[in-house]
Amino acid sequence: MTWTLVLALCAMGIFGGFAAGLLGIGGGMILVPFMTMIFTSLQFPPQLVVHMAIATCLATILFTSISSVRAHHLQGAVRWPIVRLLSPGILAGSWIGP
Repeated sequence: MTWTLVLALCAMGIFGGFAAGLLGIGGGMILVPFMTMIFTSLQFPPQLVVHMAIATCLATILFTSISSVRAHHLQGAVRWPIVRLLSPGILAGSWIGP
């Protein structure tokens, strides 16, 4: 990992976070194209570049979502009976979808 790559990733994170907060859009909408360019410049196989960029964003979203659910749960804002009711359909849909 070079300093250029580290700086590019830091700049991407700062810009993506700022734009997502400013515009109210998901960070993945901004970060996936940048990660695609970075992965292409690192000469990853072209057929995997977009998949890797999306997977990296989804992995990041996982940790952000867990943090958000925890914060809302601590405030009593999560309706767990509804979560239990919807979870089987969400899991089945995500398994069948791809």
